[in-house]
Amino acid sequence: LDLWTQLNSQTLSVEMPAPARGDLHQGIAREVGQKVARIRTPPSRTVLLTSRNSTVPLRFRNGLEYPVRVRLRIRAPRLEVAGGRTRVVTLQPGNNRIDLDVTSRAPGQSLLRIETTSPDGQLTVAASSIPVRSSTISGIGAAIGAIALAFLLAWWVSAARRRHRQEARATGHHPTTGDGASPDDEDRTGTVADDG
Repeated sequence: LDLWTQLNSQTLSVEMPAPARGDLHQGIAREVGQKVARIRTPPSRTVLLTSRNSTVPLRFRNGLEYPVRVRLRIRAPRLEVAGGRTRVVTLQPGNNRIDLDVTSRAPGQSLLRIETTSPDGQLTVAASSIPVRSSTISGIGAAIGAIALAFLLAWWVSAARRRHRQEARATGHHPTTGDGASPDDEDRTGTVADDG
């Protein structure tokens, strides 16, 4: 970087012809592009979050022979990122895994957008979009679900009792007697016994 800076500064010399100045600028830009192309950002693959607090693994590849510092700018509408939405990380040569601790604000699917730049933000390396699907339920959602389940259970018990009463009326059997005899049968039996 220091060498490129010196070369770029030399292009300000009035003694350098315009074509040579342009060639030098293009050569620097070409070399920068080749270096940047050897840094691979996380691929776009769906991440499933099964708990409210989870970790999203980000996989980078540094194809250069030396460590590289990059800045990550993270955006996700339904996720809260621990440690802030901007951080500077060092990528060692080879594969690198960076664990991103997140908290899901709501269930559903959203995009986790990561913009990778130089530490000063002047050079863009790449931008990645990772689909994130959350199946978690918030505290309010869990409470609403529990209330709905309790209501459904109460309705089911009430409906079962109502159906049992209707069947008892249709057959003439009292629901509390186990022998199938209705109170009317007992009265009639008692009356016949008294007459006889």
